[in-house]
This record gives sequence, structure tokens and C-alpha cells, in this order.
Amino acid sequence: MSFKDRRRKTLQQGGTFGRYLPTSNGTGHLVYINKGTLFAVPLDPDKLEVRGTPTPLLPEVAYNAATGFSQLDFSRTGTLVYQSGGAAGLFTVQWMDAAGKTQPLLSKTGFVGHPSLSPDGQRLALTITERSTDVWVYDWHRDTMTRLTFGGGSNDFPV
Repeated sequence: MSFKDRRRKTLQQGGTFGRYLPTSNGTGHLVYINKGTLFAVPLDPDKLEVRGTPTPLLPEVAYNAATGFSQLDFSRTGTLVYQSGGAAGLFTVQWMDAAGKTQPLLSKTGFVGHPSLSPDGQRLALTITERSTDVWVYDWHRDTMTRLTFGGGSNDFPV
């Protein structure tokens, strides 16, 4: 949607949780979720037009079919963090490198959600539900978790 004149333009049918990821050459990609799979398609940001065919990047990303919300985030450098699986259950937070190899980020599996990377990609904010849902920050260089809220509610969404 244009902020100037409020015109709407559909860039890709069937996608939710769309994000623009710029590249170093001034173009970028539109990434989005479709039925739990992360897709990317080249995007011309000046003309607001997709260029080419969408490519599936990653299956089984947690998402909410009712709202379109997905459990993923990108840093400014393009690092992806996501929650695998479906809409409910226990999840493992994982890093995925440029080659598509994943490794567990947190040692324990749990009810985690709403991952949000720091702009430098060094820390991860997320919600963890034990007795209550609270916001935590994971520093992966130090392998430490810091709890930010105590006795929070289910409406805590870290940014």
C-alpha cells in the first residue's frame, strides 16, 4: 500500500507475513509464508514488482493460519531465526546458515514464540512459556539467557 495515496497493489497471491530483504546491489527479495513454507521472489523496490518465480526456501515454519503471523525474523544482515513446526506444541529454536544447515540454538525444547533478532544479529528476544509467558533475551556468544519480564501475559511480543 502506498502511504502517499493509499493505493493497494498485490505483489504475490497466497502469501502472509511478507517482508522485504534488501541486497547489496540495491534490489532485494520479497519473502513470505505460504502454508508453513518460507518463499522468496526477487522484487524491484522502485517499481514494486516481483521479478521471476517464487522459490521455496524452508518448510515447516511455525505460523498461525487464522492471522497469518509467522514465527520468524531477519536481522539487518540477513540472518534468519525461526520456529519450526506447526501452530502449537514444543519447539526447538534453531540457527540456519547460508548453506541451509540448521543447528539448535537453545539447549532445551519448550513453548517458545515470537523470535526477534537484534539489528546486529547477536541477540535473540523471544517469549518462553513455563508457568507464565515472559520475554527473554538469548546472547548466543555468551550462551546466556536473561529474563526481562516476570509473570507477564500472553500479549508479550518482543521487538
